[in-house]
Amino acid sequence: MQKFENSFWDNPGPGQAPRYERGPQCLFEKLEQGAVECDELLAFFRERAAIEEAYANSLQQLAARRLAAGGFGRDEGATLKTAFRGLLTECVVLAEAHTDLAVELQSSIIVPLRNFSSEHRARVHASWKIIDDAIRRATGELAQADRHRRTYMQKAAAAEQMRPAGSADGAQSVGPEVKARVSTVDPPQSAAAEDEEEEDDGAAADVARHRRQMSDGARVAALAVVAPEPGELAAASIVLGNVALTRHEFHVMLQRMQTEVPQHDVKFGILGTFRGLISGETLAGWWCINYPTVVRGEADALAVGQSMLDQGYLRFMGRGSQFQSRANAYYQWKRPALEFRSDEEDDSDNEPLLLNRRASYERARRDASEAAAVYRDAVVRGEV
Repeated sequence: MQKFENSFWDNPGPGQAPRYERGPQCLFEKLEQGAVECDELLAFFRERAAIEEAYANSLQQLAARRLAAGGFGRDEGATLKTAFRGLLTECVVLAEAHTDLAVELQSSIIVPLRNFSSEHRARVHASWKIIDDAIRRATGELAQADRHRRTYMQKAAAAEQMRPAGSADGAQSVGPEVKARVSTVDPPQSAAAEDEEEEDDGAAADVARHRRQMSDGARVAALAVVAPEPGELAAASIVLGNVALTRHEFHVMLQRMQTEVPQHDVKFGILGTFRGLISGETLAGWWCINYPTVVRGEADALAVGQSMLDQGYLRFMGRGSQFQSRANAYYQWKRPALEFRSDEEDDSDNEPLLLNRRASYERARRDASEAAAVYRDAVVRGEV
């Protein structure tokens, strides 16, 4: 059934934000069509007035002709001469009538219609500029809110990844989706801990409406991180796209990639031959094969590659800063990737190490809480 919300606004599909350009654009096109139609009417009446004026001038010229000396000018007043003078007088009367019609068209139709058309066009364009600016501003606010949402989800997933096993405060700084995942693996919590969780649900509830625009696939991808073993604490967390890894897991991944991903010697013109390069296509395929639950397609692989570029682990041997999964897009390992070292996590009885891990977890929780507040403010600005 056709309704205002599914006809005026352009909704690209479930899970995606609506576009607000189509409805106002349709209205603007109809108003602009009205201005063009006014121009057509003006052109018609101007041409009609010109024709009337030209016809009146022609009739006046015809009525002003002089009698021929050898014809009616010589006649002493016969009936035919009187009839001919009547025809001339009729031409004068017709000329005056058509002149009056041309003046009436100009004063009663052309001038008011011209003023209305110019004012209407100016009013339409001014109104459209206001609406278009508002739409652009709203679109920018929604895009910014979506970026803050992704940042929040990544930091919340990282904080949940680092949460000590059995801790009752782990779900306080994460959203409803992550807490739903926590409830499936954690033991029952105390009533006091549950009350604290309910109080912190208010921040997440403010952004629930915007988060409902996420597709189910995007939610799963944002939460599909490698869960720590029971009793294991993560000293730090590295977020690559939708993947959150501990330093040890990231160290293992780097070692495997540097060993398993084929390397090439590629010549770049006068710069010479660069050794040990890896192609974007091979990297994307390796992530899809080795992390199928997290990297489910090319889009997820591109996000992981872009994160490694942004964090300084890869160098793109070409122009641009976007990760590309092409066979002829080559990358080089940078020093942070080659010299990356994992923290020792085997000695769980080491009290200083546990304190460091706890401090890292608290920092991750604070980062997630700050990201949630920024995301909530962005959603409020977008709704205003």
